[in-house]
Amino acid sequence: MKILMSAITCFDAEPGGLSRYFMEIARGLSAGGNEVTVLVLGEAPGAKAPAGTLRVRRVPGASLPARVINFYRALVSELRGNKYDVYNPHFALYVFGPMLAGRLKKCPVVFNFQGPWSGEAGVELSGGSGGLSLPGRIVCAMKKFVEEFVYRRCDRLIVLSREFKQILVEEYGVAPARVVVLAGGCDVNRFVPGNKGEARRALGLPRSPKIVFTVRRLVNRTGIDLLIKAMPILKRHNHNCLLVVGGDGPQKPGLENLARELGLAGAVIFTGYIPEEDLPLFYRAADVTVVPSLAFEGFGLVTVEALACGVPVVATPVGGNVEILCRLEPRLLSRSVSAESLAEKINGVLAGEDWVPDPHRCRNFAVQNYSWSKIARDVLAVFQAEANKRQSG
Repeated sequence: MKILMSAITCFDAEPGGLSRYFMEIARGLSAGGNEVTVLVLGEAPGAKAPAGTLRVRRVPGASLPARVINFYRALVSELRGNKYDVYNPHFALYVFGPMLAGRLKKCPVVFNFQGPWSGEAGVELSGGSGGLSLPGRIVCAMKKFVEEFVYRRCDRLIVLSREFKQILVEEYGVAPARVVVLAGGCDVNRFVPGNKGEARRALGLPRSPKIVFTVRRLVNRTGIDLLIKAMPILKRHNHNCLLVVGGDGPQKPGLENLARELGLAGAVIFTGYIPEEDLPLFYRAADVTVVPSLAFEGFGLVTVEALACGVPVVATPVGGNVEILCRLEPRLLSRSVSAESLAEKINGVLAGEDWVPDPHRCRNFAVQNYSWSKIARDVLAVFQAEANKRQSG
C-alpha cells in the first residue's frame, strides 16, 4: 500500500510514548513492504535516516500558527502530487484546516486517537482538581470543537483501549462501528531481561534497597504525586526501598517539593529525561515498575516495556493498564486510585507474594501479545479494509 501518516513529533528525536508508537508503526508498515511517507513537525538534528520504503518529510515552524499553515501546505501538496491509498493522522489540530477546506476527499482517512486533547488540557489546566477558570473552559471548548469536527468526518478511527473507544462514542458522538480497538506495542528485541546487579552498577544505583521505578511525563494526569505519597507507607512496612522517577515535565518542581515535605530525602531520585537506549537498564534494575495514572491512560506502553524486561508492574485501574494487566494478573491493579491502595499493591510485590508473575511469565506475555510486527499487521489490515471499501464504493 501507499500510506501517508502525520503526527506532532520530530521523527527519531522526540521522547514519549505517543512518539514511539507513531514511529514504530511507521517502521513496521515500511518493513512490511508498504510505501510510507510521514509528515512530522520540526527539524531533528542527528536523526537517523529512515531505511527501506519509509520517507520522512519535516514541516518547519517556530510558532503554532506557522506550524499549522506549513503543515496544511505540506499535506495538500502530498495529496495533490501522490495517489495515496490511505491517510493516517495522529493529531486533530493539523487535520482540521485541510478537512474544513475539503482537501481530504481523495483517499480514506483512518485516524489514530491517542487521547482526548480537550480532556487532557482540562486535567492540566485545573491542576487535577476538575475546576476550570473561564479562560480554561474556553480553551477546552475550542479544542473539543476541533476534535469533534475531525473525528466525525474520518472514515475509521483506531484507539488503543476500550476506554478510549467509549470516550469517542460518548463524548464525541462517533458511531461505535467506526471505531476499532488495537493495542500499542513494544520493541521486544530491545526490551529484554537482564542481570539486575549489572544494570544497577551501569546506572550508578545502590545494590541493596528494593527499587520502585516509574517513567512518565511529569504532568498531573500521570499521578506521580500518588506514588510519592505511597513511599512513607511502604517504609512503615519496613521496606528499605528507593523510588526512581524517570521523565520530565511541568510538575517536576512540585513533585520534588512534595518528596522533601514528606521527609523522603534520599529515598526518591528524579533522573530527568531518560534516553531511549538507557530505558531497558532502568527496567532491569527495578524490583517493580509502577504506573500510577489518574486519567487518560490510552495504552500503557511503560507497562508492556517493563513486562518485556521480566519486571512485574503495579498500576492504577485506569484505561489501557486495566486491559493489559487483567489478561496477565488482575491482582497487580490497585483497588483504587489512591496512595494507600498503590502502597498495598507495591508492598505485595516487594514482600514476594505468590501471585506475583515470575520474570519468564511477564516476558512471554509481552512477546506473544505486543510485538510491533504484530501490531503493524493489525493496523495494516484496517488500512486495507478502508482502501478496499473506497475502491468498491
